[in-house]
Amino acid sequence: MPQLTEVRMNLQYETLDDVPADLKDSFVEFKEGDKTLFLHKDLADTKREFYRTKGDLTQAQRKQQEALERLQALEEAENKRQRELEEKDLESKQKNGQYEEILNDFKTKAQQREEELKRQLDELNNNVRNEKKSAVVSELSSLGTEHARDTLKRLIASDLDFGDDGSLIVVENGKASSTTIAEYKAKLKDLYPFLVGESHGKGGQGKGGNGSLTQAGNTNVKADEAKKRGDLKGFLDASIKLN
Repeated sequence: MPQLTEVRMNLQYETLDDVPADLKDSFVEFKEGDKTLFLHKDLADTKREFYRTKGDLTQAQRKQQEALERLQALEEAENKRQRELEEKDLESKQKNGQYEEILNDFKTKAQQREEELKRQLDELNNNVRNEKKSAVVSELSSLGTEHARDTLKRLIASDLDFGDDGSLIVVENGKASSTTIAEYKAKLKDLYPFLVGESHGKGGQGKGGNGSLTQAGNTNVKADEAKKRGDLKGFLDASIKLN
């Protein structure tokens, strides 16, 4: 049986003389920086398209930066114009003895500034609190089984809220409870027995175990079948019926 010889064709050559005579029509001269090469037409077209797209992107980024700089310049000019108008208004009121109006203007500006700072502070506090809650929710939901982790994450998020002092609290029946986060974590297996992995809870009939849940889980054929199929909804529906 004849053996097949692997034939490879170069797509790039340093000089035209390097290109095989029967392939010269398929190669074109291509300048890349300071270098002149001879590329296969398909490769040359691909590189041209790449450089064109790259150039379009660079141009778009440059236009975006220019627009941003123009916007900043306009904002600075408007702020300067507003300050000049306020200074002229202040001078006019001083000349006319309108001191009460001047005082009221200062009070209004101070109040506006205070409200803006409060808004910024509230936004910052909310971001910090939400990040803290997200971190706790992620940590606790990692205790869930692989297929139920997203569901457990949503349930945990609904069980946690913020107290009046901004601290993270556990909510029970829609109201703040005295349960700490550590206590909530410890009883997570009891709250959501079919969502938390067995390795994170106590099982069996021994001390501290929950034999009834284990026995019920073993006898729930529908839940087992759904779990094997990877049917999370079916598994949860069948499991919840045990409670």
